[in-house]
Amino acid sequence: MLQEKNIHDTLFELLLQQNSKCADEKQDLIDTYKSMGFPSKALEEWKYTDLSDVFEKSYELPTFPNITEDKISALMPISSGIQIVFVNGIFTPKLSKISYQGISVESLKDSCRREACGFNATFNATKISEHGKFEMLNTIFANEGVIVRIARNIKVTEPITVLFLQTGSEQIFTQTRNIIVCDANAAVAFTAFHCNTGKSKSTANIATEILVKENANVTYTQIYNQSPENTDVHAIEVKQDAGSIFTGNSFLVSGGIIRNNIRIIHAGEHCETILNGLYLPTQTEQHDSFVQVKHMHPECTTNELYKGVASHTAVGTFVGNIYVAKDAQKTVARQSNRNILLSNDATIHSKPQLEIWADDVSCNHGSSIGQLSADQLFYCQSRGISRDQAAILLMHAFVSEVVEKLDNDELKAYIYQLIESKERF
Repeated sequence: MLQEKNIHDTLFELLLQQNSKCADEKQDLIDTYKSMGFPSKALEEWKYTDLSDVFEKSYELPTFPNITEDKISALMPISSGIQIVFVNGIFTPKLSKISYQGISVESLKDSCRREACGFNATFNATKISEHGKFEMLNTIFANEGVIVRIARNIKVTEPITVLFLQTGSEQIFTQTRNIIVCDANAAVAFTAFHCNTGKSKSTANIATEILVKENANVTYTQIYNQSPENTDVHAIEVKQDAGSIFTGNSFLVSGGIIRNNIRIIHAGEHCETILNGLYLPTQTEQHDSFVQVKHMHPECTTNELYKGVASHTAVGTFVGNIYVAKDAQKTVARQSNRNILLSNDATIHSKPQLEIWADDVSCNHGSSIGQLSADQLFYCQSRGISRDQAAILLMHAFVSEVVEKLDNDELKAYIYQLIESKERF
């Protein structure tokens, strides 16, 4: 049996040195962090993704380069009057547009300054820190981020765009903690773009908490278009109150290693959750999606559709868990994961799971991994279409089921453009 390597937590020591002020305030969290196992393949939840090297690297402090508004606009494929910009993990108000009636955006730093203990009342309200090493690390040390509040009954008519931009050539570790509170009967949509310029080789550890209050409606769409040198770990924790709707769209198009964790808990009756995902690793990339929905109350619904395409020696992973508690009668849950391998050396792990303790439910799941249809390829080629063009045509049809779930035409066109320009063969 192979022995796991002895991991030295250089990262923690570096962060503790840089943030020594928080040591006393958060000693209990620090003790818990030290007791946690490292996210290596020895652990079931990290069976397919080994990020232990992240803890052994020596990182430089993030810097803030001179980025102009024109540069930011060029990186934002959709127009919006509300935008929140992070450069190398640092919230930048001067590049953001946050003036909208019924919406407040406050930096995490400003909010925590007002709290004697260093925590905002909504900070860690979802208990995200309890769900992993990276989440706990973020809870202890993150000092960059925003708290967004949508007031009761406010219907935001345009998407709030969020840009996570990594730039420069230094090896940096960034941590961002964002908190979204959508009050009762409000509605809002967020579109988050994760991208980089230059030869960025950063590791980003992002934690996002989303509180969807009674009868509120929140959509959160994330798009990753990073270089192969970047590593991204993003945990999204959602708490839905009664009658609320949450829609999560994840497009992992490009990036060296992307680990996307989404956890949702139904904290009231008649919640609705819609999750759509697409992951497209090529070359040596690894794109992993870990999704959990916990049905704790009656008459809630979940619909999940995730698709993956992997080529060369790339690795893709989908692990989906739908938990139905004993009292969550009349739950309706659908989970589907379909995948295509474009080479014999590519790998996709698919692990859909249903854990049902109630007896009056309607739940199903399905998983498939295959290749492009030889008959369909031949049909296209017999009509004068080259094999590569035929493969692109069939791939477009395969991914479109997920892309077309979006209701923004600009965003659809942008994602199709990213997919078509990505090297796959």
